[in-house]
Amino acid sequence: MKEITSLSIIQKLQTSGFQAYWVGGCVRDILMGKKPIDYDIVTSAKPEEIENTLKEFNIIPVGKQFGVIIAEMNGEHFEIATFRSENKYTDARRPDKVFWTSAEKDAERRDFTINGLFLDPLTKEKIETWQLPGIRQMKTTDYGLVIDYVGGIKDLEEKTLRFIGDPELRIEEDHLRLLRAVRFKTVLGFDYNKETQDAIKNNSSKINTVSKERIRDELNKIFLSSRRAEGLMELDKTGLLEYILPEIEKLKGIPQPDEFHKEGDVFHHTCLSLKALPEKSPITLNWAVLLHDTGKAETLTMPKTKSDRIRFNKHVKYSAGIAANVCRRLKFPNFERELIVWLVKNHMMIGDIPKMRLAKQRTWLMDKRFPWLLKLHKADALGSWPEDLSLYQADLKLYEKVNALHEEEKKRPKFVPLISGKDIIKEFDLKEGPEIGKLLDIVKNAQLEEKIKTKKDALALVKNNLK
Repeated sequence: MKEITSLSIIQKLQTSGFQAYWVGGCVRDILMGKKPIDYDIVTSAKPEEIENTLKEFNIIPVGKQFGVIIAEMNGEHFEIATFRSENKYTDARRPDKVFWTSAEKDAERRDFTINGLFLDPLTKEKIETWQLPGIRQMKTTDYGLVIDYVGGIKDLEEKTLRFIGDPELRIEEDHLRLLRAVRFKTVLGFDYNKETQDAIKNNSSKINTVSKERIRDELNKIFLSSRRAEGLMELDKTGLLEYILPEIEKLKGIPQPDEFHKEGDVFHHTCLSLKALPEKSPITLNWAVLLHDTGKAETLTMPKTKSDRIRFNKHVKYSAGIAANVCRRLKFPNFERELIVWLVKNHMMIGDIPKMRLAKQRTWLMDKRFPWLLKLHKADALGSWPEDLSLYQADLKLYEKVNALHEEEKKRPKFVPLISGKDIIKEFDLKEGPEIGKLLDIVKNAQLEEKIKTKKDALALVKNNLK
């Protein structure tokens, strides 16, 4: 439906005498054999001309001063931009002024060659190059004719990520492009050309000028990729890591006890743990894995005797505090921050659960967050050498057992306590207070564990605990 509506927009604009194409990510996806999600449109029509041509659409002039119009119909939104060139970027994000221009000049002001491609879905045949001066290459596809002014077709075929024109200038226009480069390289599995790579390394400190929300959004896209571990290593290689996630940078060179972690330092372990996560993991789980051992840099204690080993006492507590600080700094929504911190704080509890009493076990295992805790532990274990999944398997077995019991219990009558607080007060001539609640908890746990079955048993248990 979105493709059809975007086609109708292009048709209306072209029928009115304007150039109009698909642009950017959707063209890149088409050439890579993927189905586009969004269809951004670029045109020679000026903002007012776009509005006059698309009168049946709800027009949202969200960036009209920059030549950008949002056309809405049936809940679907389409970004339509006028061909433009720009002057200096004082704030390293938005141009101070824009000028209406040609398709060629519009392509030249974009970030990467693979994002500077146009596609005319109404033209299936190649056209004469004199009709489009400056064109480098054309390519016919099932979707239409791809028009290339910047060498993006060749770079896509060679899996090369290249800034359009002068890399230093492209970065200066928007410092977020430093991080976008890492994202595209990671998600697409491409390589930089040398000039692009050098420019990123030479300008990495400029990422500090970008808002934390924009940094967070780009990092999320990197860590949602199946190549998230490679993305983390790329952040390190480009020098960006020390500026945006110094807490992870500190893990490099932090040694670990050889008997549990032959894989190397904490940074390497973190990379392997990220790599071990399932391809489609929720972003909160990915961040919890990334941050789960950050406290080890603060708590490292080297062995003082031959019989001792490297230790990280209370590293879980420190890791949870660091996770909270990182999430606040990057302005995560509260519910995401709370879940990430909870997972980090409790990632070592997996080893204690099999030793707990049944009632306490059930409290942990029936927590809705527990499956994610289990997945974190599995990634942690798979990121270690030698791998040891024994705790994961034991807890998974307990989890499945408790879930089966829970399903059975849902079919039974609702849990009815054997006694109430009033029964205890009356029987033992006590006063109301917190002690009554503690006694009721003891009785409830015993009842759940089926150690007592009658009111008489319950009162006897209370009597024993009063002694």
